[in-house]
Formats: sequence, C-alpha cells, structure tokens
Amino acid sequence: MTDGDLQATGGGHQLKPGWYPHQTMRDTQRYWDGSQWTDHSAPMPHQPSHAPASPTPKVDPSFAWALAATPLLGLVIYYLIPDGGWSTVFLIAAWVGAFALAWADSKRLESAYVDANPATALLLPILYLWSRTKAAKSTPAIPLAWVASAVVYLAVVLALGSVYTYESEEMESEIEKWLADQGLPGATVDCPADVSGRDGEQFDCSAATAAGTLPVVVTLTDDGGYSWQVG
Repeated sequence: MTDGDLQATGGGHQLKPGWYPHQTMRDTQRYWDGSQWTDHSAPMPHQPSHAPASPTPKVDPSFAWALAATPLLGLVIYYLIPDGGWSTVFLIAAWVGAFALAWADSKRLESAYVDANPATALLLPILYLWSRTKAAKSTPAIPLAWVASAVVYLAVVLALGSVYTYESEEMESEIEKWLADQGLPGATVDCPADVSGRDGEQFDCSAATAAGTLPVVVTLTDDGGYSWQVG
C-alpha cells in the first residue's frame, strides 16, 4: 500500500490531520498533515494488557463490628449472670453467637467476591476479623476494636477479681460440724442456695440450735474459700 492510496478514505473524505498507525512499521505511528504523510513518526501509545480491576463493592460491616464487641458481652455475662450453671450456658450461647456473626459477615463479603472463613471465629474471633480485613483490604479498625474489648475484659476481671460459686449444702455441713465442735451439736444451718460472689463479699446464713436461732455471716475469700462468724 502506497502513501497515495491512504490520502483519502472511502467516499472521498480526506483524513483529518493527526497520528495514524504506520503503514509498514509495527507499533509505530506516523503523522498525516491533512494532505500527505510526513516524515514524523513515533511509538504507538502504550495499551494496557488488561482492563484495570473493578473496585471492590462496599460491604456493610455491622456484623463484624458486633463480633468485635463480643469480649464486652462476655464481661456482662461473667458478672451479671454469676451462677455457675447459667453462666456456662450463656457463655456457650455467646460463643455460638460469635460464629453466627462471622458467618453472616462472610455472606456479605461473598457478594463482593471476597472470601473469608467464618470457622476461624470458633477458635478466636480476632482470627476471623484479621483475615477478613486482609481479604477485603479494609481498615484494621475492626480487629483493633476486638483487641481493645479484650483488654477491657481482662482489666475489669483483674480489678474486680474472679467470681466463684459455692455449693450451699457443703457450706452448711462445714458450719454445722464447726458448731458441734463448739458445743452446739444437732445445729441446723441454712444458707442461700449456690451462692456466687467475689473476694470480700458477705451473705447471711442462720443456725437453728437448741438454744435458739443464731445469725451466721459468711465472708468469701479470694482463693474461692470462705470463712464465717456466728452470733
């Protein structure tokens, strides 16, 4: 193909001045001044080998934020539901709930083509939160919020002490034996059922003896033990 062949396009319309692919040189462009080809040439503009990746759709992180607050929920359960049996039930429920939050969040991430394994939340929620942050290339604020919640949990437990649960029948038996050693055989002690509390807390029992009913004040100690004072 000659220069003359390219001086006009089909229909007789003249090419507009500009850069066009070179007739014989690959990856090169040549300048057309409106009437003829000039000697000016230049490399073809770089063309990307693939289209840029589409931005990741935004995902509502509310489930992830709720998961980050689970240590605070554990703190509430630990101190507001101190009974041994029920506290265990609620803690298991919170553990299952943490997995449910991770699962719900992972389903939202799937809609944005982000893969996160909610099973890691069964081991420790921070593992899931950190992996979803890396997979979604999102801010680390959510896993850091879980760390902050866990620090608050530990700080409160250390400051307030552990909660112990005491079997009332065992406690009553010990006090009755002590009263018998003090010269009050046959005494019957009545204490609240399965008391829970922390170091230094007190509660009242009563001892029915042949001489009458005596008040008994029980004080809890930091090692899970207790002491009492009669009268």
